[in-house]
Amino acid sequence: MLLIAFEYLILASTFTVAKKALSYSPYLFLLTTRFFVGAFLLLGCMQYLGKAEWKKIWCDRWLFLFAGILHIYLAFVLEFWSLQYISSAKTSLIYAMTPFITAALSYFLYKERLSVFQWIGIFVGTIGMAPIFLTHDSGHFMELLCVSAPELALCLAVTSAATAWFVIKALMARGHHLVVVNGIAMGIGAILCGGTMMVVTPRAWQLVSDWQQFWIWLLLLIFLSQIVGYNLYSWLLTRYSMTFMTLCGFLCPLFSAILGAAFLGESITWNYWFSLGAVLAGLFLFTRVGRGSKSFAN
Repeated sequence: MLLIAFEYLILASTFTVAKKALSYSPYLFLLTTRFFVGAFLLLGCMQYLGKAEWKKIWCDRWLFLFAGILHIYLAFVLEFWSLQYISSAKTSLIYAMTPFITAALSYFLYKERLSVFQWIGIFVGTIGMAPIFLTHDSGHFMELLCVSAPELALCLAVTSAATAWFVIKALMARGHHLVVVNGIAMGIGAILCGGTMMVVTPRAWQLVSDWQQFWIWLLLLIFLSQIVGYNLYSWLLTRYSMTFMTLCGFLCPLFSAILGAAFLGESITWNYWFSLGAVLAGLFLFTRVGRGSKSFAN
């Protein structure tokens, strides 16, 4: 259990570190650099280990393109743009809705059946998020039904990331290693982000306020997310069921709130704690009750 808590602490810290890195660099330049470095490390490692089958990859090039667009480009561009205006804690909490979105997509796209308790869990978690949208971190954007533009963009980012896992699952079913999928998706994302950056902010690197701090926080972000977080999560899935790992997902927004308050000076209102409690209740219904008495351990 301590390792599970540590894993979600690492995941929560990535939101805090990303927020810090954004204070030194435009978000598109930060993402472009991050994805190029990440793709180089992942693909270099898989090439060295002989896991990258390039002919096979080329045959599935369209699936890889969709993975790059949904999993990397849209998800991260929308997230990091909104992260400039939304607290790291709120960002993490909205991302905690991923299991519910994935389940709903599975129902509509693949006609997968959900139990009554799972539907109740989705309803409780979704409705419980309403109070968090009543408190806005920035008042510079028009609102649609109490949802600001950055919040809407973040919701779209979460939906894009959830949809991408169906593409990733298809690629893995075709025999591609997950690290290869992530590496190529990052390479595609880096190219798309770089192209967008050249259109939106063609001289973005000149806007970096402190190169030393930029590289410190960027490398820390890559280390936490792509080296420690990814590998530890993969290892934990060999010891615990996905059900239990999903249920423990509430720890991520909990740790994000603590880290955001401690290192970024973010204020955490009652709205946040209410929505966090609702997400926890929804996850409990969706996982433990919705799946009956299935054991948590594999």
